[in-house]
Amino acid sequence: MGQASVEIVAVLPALISVASLVAYLLLLGYSWIEARGAARIADRGSEVGTPASQVTKALPPILRTEARVRAIDSGHEVSVVVPVPGGPMRVRARSR
Repeated sequence: MGQASVEIVAVLPALISVASLVAYLLLLGYSWIEARGAARIADRGSEVGTPASQVTKALPPILRTEARVRAIDSGHEVSVVVPVPGGPMRVRARSR
């Protein structure tokens, strides 16, 4: 019984680190998917005359605050700031 407790305590920090890394990567991946979707919406909107600034409404509220949309040669690029532990990160996605 005592040895099992010691082994769990020894492995627990590694499990917490791995779980944190997986959650971090999932959050960044989700943010990239949302930004890419917004870039595709910006492309469609530009074809019918919708301003690119309206595209940020397609993003979840937590990603809207510092979202930037800009036209590039092959479509649009959307960058969002992801609030993660250790400081915010900027994620960029392009359409096409």
